[in-house]
Amino acid sequence: MSFSERLLKGVLSGVGVPYDIVVNPDSSGVGNRMSLSKFDNTTRDRATLLEDAARLLVQYILAVGIQREDIPHAEGWWNMMFSRAKRPSVDMGRDSNSQLKEYNAGIKNLTEICEENGTQVEDHLRIRAREAAIAEKLRREAEAEFGVEISPDYIRKF
Repeated sequence: MSFSERLLKGVLSGVGVPYDIVVNPDSSGVGNRMSLSKFDNTTRDRATLLEDAARLLVQYILAVGIQREDIPHAEGWWNMMFSRAKRPSVDMGRDSNSQLKEYNAGIKNLTEICEENGTQVEDHLRIRAREAAIAEKLRREAEAEFGVEISPDYIRKF
């Protein structure tokens, strides 16, 4: 093993990144899925450790900004959530099917699934509500234009 390879392995193991993800990132299969899972667990553990400190730091910065009147005061300004990066995946289709089955079985909730996808549940629901409102508005416009009743269930299929 060359010196640079040994050095790279040592550094990567120290930060919790599997060597094969860096050396051969395009490979697929069970081994790569396992390495990716190990890497994801490492980064999520570190993010969990840093989340409280980051929240306190951001709250402090906002409090100082509000106190100096650089930022307008808003009710509940201290309530905040951090979203994490999307979970890496070797097989997005398999993971999506797994999430759907776990959601339907009650093993996972929508917040957990949104976090795994790098979004927040409030943003997801806000988008869904806007889509529903747009669909309802367009349904009513089409009914008025064509003089035909359109079932709301028909619109939900989209």
